[in-house]
Amino acid sequence: MVTREVILSYRQNDPKAQEAVITEYFPLVRKIAYTQRRNHARGLDISDMIQEGLIALNEAVLRYDLDSEYPLDVLASVCIKRRIISYIRKQHSGYNIWNTVSLDLCINEEENLFLSDVISDNREPETDLQEYLEQLDEKEAEVLRLRLEGYRYREIAEKLKISEKEVDYRMRRITRRMRKKRESRKQPEKRADSSGWPEAEREIYERRQDRQTYEQIAKAMGISIAEVTKIMQRIRRRVRKQK
Repeated sequence: MVTREVILSYRQNDPKAQEAVITEYFPLVRKIAYTQRRNHARGLDISDMIQEGLIALNEAVLRYDLDSEYPLDVLASVCIKRRIISYIRKQHSGYNIWNTVSLDLCINEEENLFLSDVISDNREPETDLQEYLEQLDEKEAEVLRLRLEGYRYREIAEKLKISEKEVDYRMRRITRRMRKKRESRKQPEKRADSSGWPEAEREIYERRQDRQTYEQIAKAMGISIAEVTKIMQRIRRRVRKQK
């Protein structure tokens, strides 16, 4: 525990006292930062959040009443958490998850279904996703949002206080709707010219045009889903260059 003398020396900018305080409370700062990032801000840089926590720690040491019956830990914990949450809110103001979502995200764990399996190939993904979101009820919209942020079924169930079975049920309903909407689109898709592509890329592109999922492609070609994902990333870059 940091003593009264150390706190007084800290306020006098004593390097040894400052090092002692940071050494003592850095685990607390780190724990709060990682907890808040896991629960509310997986896309943010953890080092930035820790830095915000250290700023809050400094403020707590300077504000702490040395005659208080409570230890510095209490004030420090409150200040650190409050500042990190404030930082997250600022970073998320105007934040749009659809602009950062990956088409290679597995959205249905049971069916091994990827986002690109149910999103229209000839439209921007955020356009499709926003339309789907508007058609879902509040609970399903929240399940989809958390899934797109990278949470697993078990984690979603814990956050929403529902069973993992219900998460699976709702994700199946969501993906069925997505598939149905995709198939109902009448807009013809402009096929890319794959004549000069490597053989594996040509084959995967053609299979994707036939609406095969990543899992189906991987089994048919005798490669892993991870390899299909990597090749699809190259294919998308080629397709974008042709537009």
